Amino acid sequence: VWFSDGIGILNLGHPPGYSLFVWLVSFTGIPLRIFHELFYIFSVFLLIYSIRLLKVPKIVCVLVFSLLIFYPLTFRFFNDARSEAITVSLFNILIALILFLLFKKKISEKIIYSCLAGLTLGFIGITRPEKGIEYIYMLSLIPIMFLTKPQWKLREKIQQSCFLVFLPLLVFIMVNFAIVSLNSIFLGVPGVSLWNAPSFKGMYTGLMKIDAGTPVRQVPINPAQLEAAYQVSPSFKTLEPFLPKEEIRGKFTVWLLADAVRDSINPVNPRSVTTRQVYQKFTEINQELKTAFRNRLLPTKAF
Repeated sequence: VWFSDGIGILNLGHPPGYSLFVWLVSFTGIPLRIFHELFYIFSVFLLIYSIRLLKVPKIVCVLVFSLLIFYPLTFRFFNDARSEAITVSLFNILIALILFLLFKKKISEKIIYSCLAGLTLGFIGITRPEKGIEYIYMLSLIPIMFLTKPQWKLREKIQQSCFLVFLPLLVFIMVNFAIVSLNSIFLGVPGVSLWNAPSFKGMYTGLMKIDAGTPVRQVPINPAQLEAAYQVSPSFKTLEPFLPKEEIRGKFTVWLLADAVRDSINPVNPRSVTTRQVYQKFTEINQELKTAFRNRLLPTKAF
């Protein structure tokens, strides 16, 4: 991911977590499809083992284990190389670690499980494009802890909050910071992924908020908005020959924009364009759109 001279659309177009997972699996010599299954079975076993701490009957645990192992949807996930294949397993592990944290007594054990929970949460954060998982984690765990452990005194609840929430979130932040730093140093993209980086998000949001054309369902950016952007942004104007004239639906918009930027930089050999060059172009377009909005050269939607 970080030592390629190419644009890295296939690498950096998505968060790098799954690519790192595949890279680590390659050292084991185990086929990826089989490793997915083994990793999922391990995660389910860990989850069921942690549920036993709630004194759930063994027969119920065995039944739940069997249902999760043979759940049909997992077979579909594991047939393809996709991030969902490990996200399910990571969530199983995260829930198990939370339960261990609730029941372990020793401070040393709590620190270990807390750091592992943070690493798992961090890996989920750099694997899936959805953002805000850390807020969901924090806002859900604190009420659950206070409701499930009413016998704890306030001091105990504050201490548990540190192990359950704040230490995992600190590790989560460190994992994300490490990935952003690597992307920034080696690829020139200060974000977990290309789509998550500030200049791309600013440019994409700027295009969407141009008040032009008729809004169409599942069409984030319509041709009228593109045409308006061409008029005020010289850098974006260079993309015009490489962008379609018709409506672009859904998630394909971001890929078409990235490909158009690459083609505009080097139409003859777009694969020679580096990620740093592509992101620099996004930065230029973002700045030009911001200037146009500031000078009221573009109509703005009232969000």
